[in-house]
Amino acid sequence: MGGSWVQLTRDLPEPAVPFRTSAAELGIPLQHGTYDTLYWENPSPAVYVPPSPDNTARLAAGSESIGASTWCAPLRYGGVTAIAEVPMWASDLAEDLAPHPDAGHAFRELAALVLDGGRQVTAVLERARTFPPPPRHDPLRRVVEWMADDLYDMIADSREPLARQAAAASADDDPRRLTTAQVAALNIVARRQPVHAAGLLLRLLKASGDKAAPALYRELDELFSAWCADAEEALRVRWVPVRHQVEHQARTVLAGAESALKSLR
Repeated sequence: MGGSWVQLTRDLPEPAVPFRTSAAELGIPLQHGTYDTLYWENPSPAVYVPPSPDNTARLAAGSESIGASTWCAPLRYGGVTAIAEVPMWASDLAEDLAPHPDAGHAFRELAALVLDGGRQVTAVLERARTFPPPPRHDPLRRVVEWMADDLYDMIADSREPLARQAAAASADDDPRRLTTAQVAALNIVARRQPVHAAGLLLRLLKASGDKAAPALYRELDELFSAWCADAEEALRVRWVPVRHQVEHQARTVLAGAESALKSLR
């Protein structure tokens, strides 16, 4: 949900133009600022490169160990990893570079949103703990438990430094002033985490043979449907046809591969 962007483990300048051209031709907005790439280098619009693997000072919350991941392994051999993100649901807010009128207030609302949604899913989970298979036997259950443990708090807490940064900005051209696109990206994250957790738990409840499971399923399904409708309205999303999703991703991958091969010649 949102816009399209590219994550690279090192800059490849050449794919930037065909990437932007493809997105424009297919009516897909670019994602200017994402939760995944907070504080990363931004060499061209919607293209993000992390700092060196041993420098975590500017990485987004949750990305501190990226240097030890398989994502960065090709760097040791002169290679590069490229991830082309393409939305199923597009939001033109993703490329709105206008300064947000009150980012601090928006972040407080989003922190409350993710915490409230997370608590509601966790409350249903508490009443259903004896229904699904135990976490050691079921990956869906493990993820739901992990999210209930501290994910919602981590996401909410990550808003605090950004809220302070926004509050300290004094003019539209102040680099600490956050854009509508950046706030929209964090809005997406705040809304999608409770939706993800509810969707996983709904699958577990649907598969359960316990006689109390159907009632809990109906209760949670009402929340799930309401949250999806709220997100659709708040983010003004529109469906991106699958053929456009695939074409844009294929074009971007080919442009990246061609650029990477040229750099090795």
